[in-house]
Amino acid sequence: MNALKIIKELFFPSDIKCIFCDGEISRENKYCVCGDCSPDFNTQYCLLCGKAIANQSNYCGDCKGGRRYFFAAARAPFVYGGLVKDAVHRLKYGGGRYLARYMAEYMADSYYEAGWEADVVTFVPMEKKRLKTRGYNQARLLAENVARIIGKPCSRLLKRDKHAENLARMNRSERAEAIKGTITELSPEESVEDKTLLLVDDVMTTSATADECCRALAKLKPARIYVLTFATSRSKPFLYR
Repeated sequence: MNALKIIKELFFPSDIKCIFCDGEISRENKYCVCGDCSPDFNTQYCLLCGKAIANQSNYCGDCKGGRRYFFAAARAPFVYGGLVKDAVHRLKYGGGRYLARYMAEYMADSYYEAGWEADVVTFVPMEKKRLKTRGYNQARLLAENVARIIGKPCSRLLKRDKHAENLARMNRSERAEAIKGTITELSPEESVEDKTLLLVDDVMTTSATADECCRALAKLKPARIYVLTFATSRSKPFLYR
């Protein structure tokens, strides 16, 4: 490489990619996103479950209807779909481990905007066989990066004894039933009793997985549990009551 190319590479490195379109960007920024991408930010959301809502209400139809969770609140910077869905798939299935660093920047922003004060960060576990096949747990990568940014310890507090298959094809109640009993709590090296926990995952759709994790975490007697994901689903409005 000649001197001109070295200087060009120094100021405009060619291996920096946009996390959404995978196109080259002239220089790395905090979020590693090019100027052409417009991901769907989650700007109007339910104050409890964090799902995107289409109106100016503070709560989605489910939460208005009295649905309760084992977590205190959930947040996500993006709505799942389009560019955001592609980025999540590259993180999970395309070997895009490096994406976790940049995704965590957005997630940390949502954490700070929510005004939360967590003591310990943890993550949705992955069953051993699937972990061996994939080579890493994307939820753990996100959690470790979020923990680094907000200056909190990251601890493995859950284990997954069985992976529930075909969750994507199930509705909320079916998912909740399929995942029931598959996740259990671990004995932490340091007690988390009366502490605030932050559970991290890549996506929250029906919230069945997050709630089952929080059900297990509740046995460790934390003060409260928050859920933070990179993306969340849209709440479907009720047409009839």
